[in-house]
Order: sequence, then C-alpha cells, then structure tokens
Amino acid sequence: MRIQFNHSCIAAMLFFCAHPDLRAEIFTYVDPASGVTLMSNVSPTVNQQIENSKRISNHGRVSQTSPAVRPVNFPTVSSQTQKERDNDRRAILRKELENEQRSADVALVRQEPISVLHRHFENIAALKRELGALPP
Repeated sequence: MRIQFNHSCIAAMLFFCAHPDLRAEIFTYVDPASGVTLMSNVSPTVNQQIENSKRISNHGRVSQTSPAVRPVNFPTVSSQTQKERDNDRRAILRKELENEQRSADVALVRQEPISVLHRHFENIAALKRELGALPP
C-alpha cells in the first residue's frame, strides 16, 4: 500500500506541527475518590490535590505543576464549622441515597427499561462513593 501526499497536504501538516499557538498543554489529574484519571487542557483547581496532578508539556514530556500559592486574604473556616458542613453534607447524601434506592425499587417492580434501571444503579454507586470520600 502506497500513500501519496500532495504539496498542500504536506504544507498543512508542517503548519499544524510547527505553529506554537496550536499546541496546548495537557494536564492529568487522578481523582482520589474514584481513582479515575482525568485529562484536560485546563490547569487543576485549588480544590483538586495539586500533588496528584501532572502537566504534560507541548512536547509530551511530563513535569510536576508548581504548587498553588494561597493569597493572604484567602477565606478559611474553622475546623468545627467544616465538621458541621461535612455532617450536613453526609445527611443530605444519605437522604439522596435512600430516595434513589427507593426509586430503583419502584423501577424494578414496574419493570422499567434497562436504561432507567442502569441510571438508578449508577446514581446509587456515585452517592456511595461520595459518602465514602467524606472524612469520618
């Protein structure tokens, strides 16, 4: 098998390979809750664990991102306030989990399509992951 390129095709390939504005940085991030590796052209946010993120440079090399610098006036909350928020979140997630399990049971009794059941089971799994990721 022989592949032939015309001059415009070769010129386009050279342009896209060489033009610096067309190359993008790619960042990878491993979500600690699910273990899923995410790739994006957007730098990880402060909420994500910076030590788990890596930057893939324009040329495919992997390098560590620099740690985020927190501004002096960055808002913080006390540990007691955060515990209260975590408890509220836990209660909300448990209630959502109960509702989703109830909906899945109703869908099973009604013999709804497999896509509906699948969505309920995926939601249940996601809620359990979120509950598992909360601090004790």
